[in-house]
Amino acid sequence: MKNRIARLPLLLLALLIVASSAQAQTSIATIDLKKVFNGYWKRMQADTILQTKGKALDAQLQTMTAEYRGLADGLKKLDEALKEPLISAVEKEKRTKTLQGQALKVKELEATINDFQRAARTQLDELRHQSRENILKEIQDFVRKKAKDKKVSLVLDTASETINQTPVILYNDDSNDWTQEILTSLNITAPPGVLKDSKPLDPK
Repeated sequence: MKNRIARLPLLLLALLIVASSAQAQTSIATIDLKKVFNGYWKRMQADTILQTKGKALDAQLQTMTAEYRGLADGLKKLDEALKEPLISAVEKEKRTKTLQGQALKVKELEATINDFQRAARTQLDELRHQSRENILKEIQDFVRKKAKDKKVSLVLDTASETINQTPVILYNDDSNDWTQEILTSLNITAPPGVLKDSKPLDPK
């Protein structure tokens, strides 16, 4: 019995050490990743690049569409000319060949336009996806480095949602929120004029 009593202070000390160690190991910080992502100057720059690329592709599409309409109008006129009742057989055969050639051009241009639209969508989607992934990775790497420097073992994203679109984190007192600090640090290198309002890319 005496030996058991004597060991109690040592047991309590061990429990305190374990509890203290556990508390140190579970230090937590939070960050609103969506806010940092949307406010990061490289996201804004990427958005500008996407918009410029989109406008250039749209201009190409409009040029092709205008050409298509011109060919289609010409095809309609050729069809009407072919239906004239007083033309000779030789002239009718000539107009028929012209009509067929024009119809082929219209069909080929239509296919070209459809291919261009698909390729343009794919190109923009890939550029948007790659930009998003690169930006998110850079933010995550920055957060990881800060966490290691601050000896924080866990950083939670307060903007995270479940598959049912409900918050993952139900309560947070913001006592160790890094959102603004990280955003400010990331934007130190922003070129003049980049930090402006623009439509955000969704990091999710």
